[in-house]
Amino acid sequence: MLNVEVIFACPERVIRTQIVVSDQATVGGVLALLRQHADFSSLLNNEYTVGVFGRICQADEVVRNNDRIELYRPLEVDAKTARRNRAEQQAANRN
Repeated sequence: MLNVEVIFACPERVIRTQIVVSDQATVGGVLALLRQHADFSSLLNNEYTVGVFGRICQADEVVRNNDRIELYRPLEVDAKTARRNRAEQQAANRN
């Protein structure tokens, strides 16, 4: 049996849970089990990018003991736009 953590960072809180799965369980299998978990059931109706410890992975990847499966939300603002907005704000504050 393997211990696996699943985590999802919402803007207002972090949802995390520990789950025990069988050997040879896959990321997709873990997410399928979480459909029965109260905090994750509504989240898993959406498509998310999934990773293990910050590395993007596919649903058929086999999990290892103590892996942390992460669900990634789409970016609200891409990095270039955010950087440009900060620079404009800083320039406006200087004047």
